Amino acid sequence: MLIVIVRSKLYLYTSKKEKDVVVVLPGLTPGGAERVVTIVLNDWARRGISITLVLLTKTGNNYYDVAPEVEVVTLSDLTVKYRKTLSKIRLINNICALRNYLRTNRPKTLISFLPAINVISLLSTRGLGIHTIVSERNHIQLRQISRFWRVMRWLTYRFADLVTINLESNRAILNHMVSRKNILHLPNPVDMPIQSFEDLPRKRTILAVGRLSKQKGYDLLIHAYANCKCRLEGWNLVVVGDGEDRYYLNRIIQDLELSSSIELRSPTKTLWEELGDSSLFVMPSRFEGMPNALLEAIAKGLVPLVSDGVGDLANAISAVDPRLVFPSNARSQLTQSLDWLTLEQIDAGMTYPQLVQILDPYLLRNAMPLWDCLITDCLKEIHGETPDKYHVDSN
Repeated sequence: MLIVIVRSKLYLYTSKKEKDVVVVLPGLTPGGAERVVTIVLNDWARRGISITLVLLTKTGNNYYDVAPEVEVVTLSDLTVKYRKTLSKIRLINNICALRNYLRTNRPKTLISFLPAINVISLLSTRGLGIHTIVSERNHIQLRQISRFWRVMRWLTYRFADLVTINLESNRAILNHMVSRKNILHLPNPVDMPIQSFEDLPRKRTILAVGRLSKQKGYDLLIHAYANCKCRLEGWNLVVVGDGEDRYYLNRIIQDLELSSSIELRSPTKTLWEELGDSSLFVMPSRFEGMPNALLEAIAKGLVPLVSDGVGDLANAISAVDPRLVFPSNARSQLTQSLDWLTLEQIDAGMTYPQLVQILDPYLLRNAMPLWDCLITDCLKEIHGETPDKYHVDSN
């Protein structure tokens, strides 16, 4: 047994056997990366992989549910947003706590998500002989992180055995940090039944889901909706999310006197049960990685309208109908697109059954064999099979 003291906090680690996989996150808050991790870990746990989810911040109740077979360990309640000298000390404490945990539990593979956590993980595993994989799940060039973390990412990513991405444009940027052969594109898995637009009666609701931040472009959406004819025809707007822009967005809604037709809702685990009968899903993001909310909306049969900042998925949607994609920050064009879809296309009963084909690479049965490549040895030991022969049934 090993006793670790971090800022007067006592942690007891007992190791009975080697772990197969340790996954590191800051917490299980309602974010896209956290959603992806939950789906992947629950599937691996179902198939007998020994998994520990290590959380580096204490956030209270976890938003997402993980399978009971997944061990969840919280190492610290320290923030990972370091800006002052004291914060650098907290960074060292987090590295020490994680490294001591890893030395005791000896996992075969460590997988981490999000830039700061990736840096902490790579520094924690140096010299331990642990296969270390880091994941970038957003637009590296456009997502703003501090200079400190940009420099640390450039210095440490070369130590990773593998860097995974979900946006192809990230590959060229990472080529300056790691070897090309150590970069792997992994699709976000979708684990929900597929519905068509006609599967249930649809409400005149325009839905948007995501963090309330400048990246997501909800200020643009609210102003565009304010000028829509569809608003006068009974179409309402629901934005689901939490974030630093909530007060700012509420002020816009109040100033435009739209409180009766626009609702800001906090995230909920029953999102699709409550709002899955909406008609239109709008994602006006200034940039994205691979948004799971958009994939899930398509799976629920909602018609998507997205900005070209949505990246790879925007290209796929544009191939179905280019009018479903508008230029980032183009408020007037978003207004026109909203009116065209709500008053002409959807109201006329014209939808897009071919949108379902976009989901094919992301369905659990198709996406998980690629994720299985990260833990090939674990699968061989349990099933005596290589991942390409191990087919996942999503039903």
